[in-house]
Amino acid sequence: MSSERFFIINGAPSRGDVVVLGEGESRHLFEVVRAKPGDEVTLLDGEGGRYRAVIRTGGTIGGLKRGSGVTAGIVSAIQAGPVCTVDIAVPLIKSHRMDFAVEKCAEIGVRRIVPFQCERSIWKGGEREALKKRERLERKVAAACKQSGNPWFTRIEPVTPFAGFLDRLKDYGRIYLADVDGMSFPGVSREQDGPGRTHGTPAHELEMLGIAGPEGGLTETEKEALVSAGAVKVSLGLNRLRSETSSFLIASLMILCKKDCKT
Repeated sequence: MSSERFFIINGAPSRGDVVVLGEGESRHLFEVVRAKPGDEVTLLDGEGGRYRAVIRTGGTIGGLKRGSGVTAGIVSAIQAGPVCTVDIAVPLIKSHRMDFAVEKCAEIGVRRIVPFQCERSIWKGGEREALKKRERLERKVAAACKQSGNPWFTRIEPVTPFAGFLDRLKDYGRIYLADVDGMSFPGVSREQDGPGRTHGTPAHELEMLGIAGPEGGLTETEKEALVSAGAVKVSLGLNRLRSETSSFLIASLMILCKKDCKT
């Protein structure tokens, strides 16, 4: 396992610039990692930027004043390749299960998480609660990308009603619906074209969407609506999986497909 440590910054600095880390990142740097001036770290901006930097100032361990921040000089700036165009749609499920799905999908490089409502969704509260849940998930994304070194932070979309979610499917070139009765993913992944595929577009360049069901599964009516909108049912194994497991597994398969598929 790599010993490289990653920290988050705002903005997109250039070589030679001096940046100031936020208070939380600064305290983590000195009080948890126990770094010191002169040490080298890697900074992430969440938009594909990776920066090698040298710590300049910041006090001693435990000596940071509230509101202060570590300064670091940028040694090199590298823009990562294009973000992987793989999104995952997850129904509203219990908070700890949604946290798992978001964390693991962020680690492996999913572009967007699209929470949606369906008949068997678990949902309590109004707009204020929805905003708080989204902010919590964004913090989970930041922590996961910081741990894994993913320079593209996964975007958490607003909760979408089922009808609005159906309308979004037209933008995707390939859509996979996790379903125990579906075909095997390897066989489907090289053949299926979704509603958003432009003629002649290589399969590995298509925008892909994976859809997981809620606890208790999608209703037959919902499944039929998704299939009519371009989704193809795919099996993820012999057993019925939890929503968060399905989300992570189908995301992994799609990302591997984009790397391997050259047709």
